[in-house]
Amino acid sequence: MGNKCHEEPPISRDQKRLTYFISYAQNLHISNIVRENGTQEEKQYEIGFFFDQKNVNQTLKAWQNLFEGQIIEGNVRDLQNAFYTMHRKKPLQFNEILMKNGGGPIRWLIWKTIFKSQLCEQIPFGKDFEISKSDILRDVTRTFPKQYIQYECLLYFQKNPESVNKLSDLLGMTCSIFKQFSYTQGMNYIMALILMQAGGDLNEAWLGAYSIMTQPKWMMYLMYVDEFPLQSMIGKITMELLKQQDIQLYHHYIKLGIEDAFILSKWCFTLYTYNMELNKALQLWDLIVSKGIFIMPYINVAIFMSLKFQILACRDDGELQDLFHNDFEFVLDKQNLGKIVIDKKLIQKNIQTHKKIRF
Repeated sequence: MGNKCHEEPPISRDQKRLTYFISYAQNLHISNIVRENGTQEEKQYEIGFFFDQKNVNQTLKAWQNLFEGQIIEGNVRDLQNAFYTMHRKKPLQFNEILMKNGGGPIRWLIWKTIFKSQLCEQIPFGKDFEISKSDILRDVTRTFPKQYIQYECLLYFQKNPESVNKLSDLLGMTCSIFKQFSYTQGMNYIMALILMQAGGDLNEAWLGAYSIMTQPKWMMYLMYVDEFPLQSMIGKITMELLKQQDIQLYHHYIKLGIEDAFILSKWCFTLYTYNMELNKALQLWDLIVSKGIFIMPYINVAIFMSLKFQILACRDDGELQDLFHNDFEFVLDKQNLGKIVIDKKLIQKNIQTHKKIRF
């Protein structure tokens, strides 16, 4: 069911300024809304600017088909409300389109629809936080490694002081709400991706950050507390699934003696944004937002299986670490992963092997 408890905040002046603009999709009904504050000459993407621009028309047509020809007139909020309604009426079709086509320039509206479907509470607004701002600022200004330099917009947090301040504030707000763990490295990547998809709107980004950290579907904050080793659970489930699917690859991986923490912790703490090509990371985020945090072991195994021959060629843990050190190529069938039914018994079994949560 959709969320009825969290009311939409008023549209801010900044939010109006940062609405979508799609210069070459004017024949689509959706573009009548997402083009609200642009001119044809601007050819820019002020919000959600990280996506494969080659498939924009195809993506928007797929989402338009969800409305079965209905013309939605109004502003961005009207389109967002239409997505809320369609998600309630056609959740399976909604997720199928996300798995097949992604979100393109309207990805944030899609994610926000799913986030809000899980919320039934007023979101607290974090303010003061007892943490050294220098620790946060140090990580903010080096968010996203230099290997992504080909994406000009990834200099977002190196050349734009306003963006640095917004990401610092978003991290500070998160730490003020979740005082159990304070600031942890890796959070900057997660919050940065959310902030970028939200077009730099701090209020919008906070809704996504709070949802993905707190709601049972994702409960990311448990990655950072000692009482519940979520990262360890994801690692153990990954190994169990790998053993079931490819015993040869499993035994070779174990033989190499690699610490799961070296590979899996980076994937867990940053939700795949640390050393993956960012367009691929966005595809994996579509899966996580749609299916929940426990789709991650299935994603991990799919990545291992995609790189099976490279992993089998590794002679020691050093070579395996080198394989996963920087941007690496892999192929995933996102649609099939989207059809996976997560094994709740396997999750429950792993929960029972860990000590109870203490709050």
